[in-house]
Amino acid sequence: MKIPPEIILLLRYRRLKILEVDVESDSSDMYILQSFRTMQKSILFCVISAKLTKELVLDEFTRAAKFKSRYKEKNFDSHIFLCAQKWSPPAACVLRQVSSLQSPTPMRTELLHWNEIVVDKLAHINVPHYEILDEKQIKYLEKKRKLQVKNLPKMLTTDPIAKYLGLSPGDVISGRESNCLRFIILPSEQPQRQLMKKRD
Repeated sequence: MKIPPEIILLLRYRRLKILEVDVESDSSDMYILQSFRTMQKSILFCVISAKLTKELVLDEFTRAAKFKSRYKEKNFDSHIFLCAQKWSPPAACVLRQVSSLQSPTPMRTELLHWNEIVVDKLAHINVPHYEILDEKQIKYLEKKRKLQVKNLPKMLTTDPIAKYLGLSPGDVISGRESNCLRFIILPSEQPQRQLMKKRD
């Protein structure tokens, strides 16, 4: 099976490799991925060609459960949905609800649209070539520069680059330039700006 180049590029940026491919379903393809940063973690990556509906969400989670039972030795911690067509709001709601009810521990669920990955966001001349740092690189950075990563400039998880790279709160990314370090936070963690009232 030929894998689209956009998916290959996305996985390369996220430092993921494909372990297994399942194409039994007509509406979607499912991949088992492994991260180069945390080799003990595995990821379910589902590429859906049909429109994402409530019924399809439930079918995909049932299929994912079979995958997890088949590969019990793998520690799955994330589930990525890549949709070729726009999903319905009820489908997104069901996706969040089912994700939170998974046991024993809920998997991190990510929902992407094909339009979000079809353009290489890191290829623009004004965008630094960010790379995700692993724990060893972060410790080396703290020791070498004598800084704490929490004091680095912040990037929200809603940032297009953060979504493209699949970043989570607490991740650290670095560009080729020394001043391109960023610490990833949730929008709720962003400090509220104080508005200064003008004096009459």
